[in-house]
Amino acid sequence: MVFLFFFGLLFCLASMPNPLIHLPLGIFIGFIPLLILNQKSSGCRKFLVNLLFYEIFAIALLIPLDAMNLIYAFPDTLWIIWIFLIVGFVYAISFTLASSLSDKYRWNMSPIFFGLGWIAAQYILTITPFAFPFPIETALATFPIMIQSARVLGPYFIAFLIISTNAILANAFIKRDGTIWGITILILLIVHSINLGYGCWSLDLSSQIGEPVKIAIIQANLSLKDFALKEQSGLFKNLLDKKLVDISKNTLQRSPKLIIWPELSGDFILQNDDYLSYLYKNITSKGAELLIGTTYIDYSNNRNKYNIAFILKTDGDMTEPYRKNRTFPLFETQWASRGKRSMTLPSATPLKNVGCMICLESICPQIARGLVRSGAKALVCISVDTSFGNSMIPYIHSASMIFRAIENNMYGIHIGNSGPSIICDNKGRVITQIPYGKTGYANAGIYPIEF
Repeated sequence: MVFLFFFGLLFCLASMPNPLIHLPLGIFIGFIPLLILNQKSSGCRKFLVNLLFYEIFAIALLIPLDAMNLIYAFPDTLWIIWIFLIVGFVYAISFTLASSLSDKYRWNMSPIFFGLGWIAAQYILTITPFAFPFPIETALATFPIMIQSARVLGPYFIAFLIISTNAILANAFIKRDGTIWGITILILLIVHSINLGYGCWSLDLSSQIGEPVKIAIIQANLSLKDFALKEQSGLFKNLLDKKLVDISKNTLQRSPKLIIWPELSGDFILQNDDYLSYLYKNITSKGAELLIGTTYIDYSNNRNKYNIAFILKTDGDMTEPYRKNRTFPLFETQWASRGKRSMTLPSATPLKNVGCMICLESICPQIARGLVRSGAKALVCISVDTSFGNSMIPYIHSASMIFRAIENNMYGIHIGNSGPSIICDNKGRVITQIPYGKTGYANAGIYPIEF
């Protein structure tokens, strides 16, 4: 039983986007051992089995390959661990409740109970201000044909399909009956054939109208040590700021209309007239708008600090900043206030309005939908996942943008300070990307699409 438990756990982890071995289709069988153990257990043992599984799963998501580089953010790392343990606890409760309902109403109903239990936990965690979910659907981000149904039914349907498939197979394994296996295979063939058929049809549709808008994304790849040095030394701050500008100037050779920097690309840039003039002279006066993530002090509102994004236009003017609505639990909430409204960033490019999410806002579908309702013609996420190191989190984070693009039928751009950064089309197909840990830029043409 112990071997069964850890076999399933390892398979689930290998299925998620990660820097080592990615086995995406394994997500359809990775939960089977856990579901079998739930069916064989009773009482408190059910909860303890689920709790152990999800707490190990949560911690494993955070294990970086470059752990020594995280020494500069050790307190932040401890906070992150506690938050993930709480999230694991929520999923353990949802699985235990689903298992108890299956005991009461027969395990033939378990695919529905476990599927609904999972998406209920996922939804609760996306609307709770101090939590976020485990988006297992991102395991399939590299298979756009399998996730097009998210456009119609949302990402929760993909998560439901994953969990219910595991539950159906678990029931078949336990009963070991030829007839049951036949029915199981037939049901799965029908459901997944419909899903794949819709995916084929959707991918075959063309939605590219007019001329593409050329954009460039900048991955500065600043380490935690770099951020620490920026706070302590003006010299290092100037050198690192110049790094972003120099990379951006290199992209101008390809005449982008919009250049995008990561989250927290500088301190209080919107309120630094000298630096804004420097950016205008070197970048935006050359014909490219610049989307910047930075900090901001609202002097008219008790000097509250915000994590914001704004666009510096080609005439030197600035847009009203978007204030991050969903601050990261505990350590970001210590210094940053939450924005109160969903708003887009006006652009003079054919995109007209850019929907910008900051950091982990992109794993919450409702935030992207709010931006689209506000008029966004493209979705952008700027982030700094540096505190997570080369763990699974940056890969899961960038994969989440693929789902936001599909759900809202819009091109998606994810820019991380350390990567991986991607640009994908409205079908979730990656057009270009910058690998994790690389310094550089990428260019692509995207099409503004009406929702």
